[in-house]
Amino acid sequence: MEFRKAGRGDHELLTPLEGEIKKQTGKHLDFYSGREDIGLFVAVENEQLCGALIAKLLPSENKGQIVFRHAVSTHPEAEQKLMQNALKWMREHKINDFHF
Repeated sequence: MEFRKAGRGDHELLTPLEGEIKKQTGKHLDFYSGREDIGLFVAVENEQLCGALIAKLLPSENKGQIVFRHAVSTHPEAEQKLMQNALKWMREHKINDFHF
């Protein structure tokens, strides 16, 4: 897994996820932090991990908004499915303040 730049406190939250994500997806995910006002960007290939990642990142010291980007597939329908699954999970857990 490549960390380009972790936000304050995010690296220690993300590091424990590396093995589990690799085991579940067989893929390396690229976590990186954008500008402070944007927050943490997470490249996610497996939509099942969206909820787990959001839950892990909620206590992060980085108070910026968490944005999910599909970094592997170039197919719009795959990205749309990822976003739909993430939004569904967020609605179920009453999380309203994250942007895609």
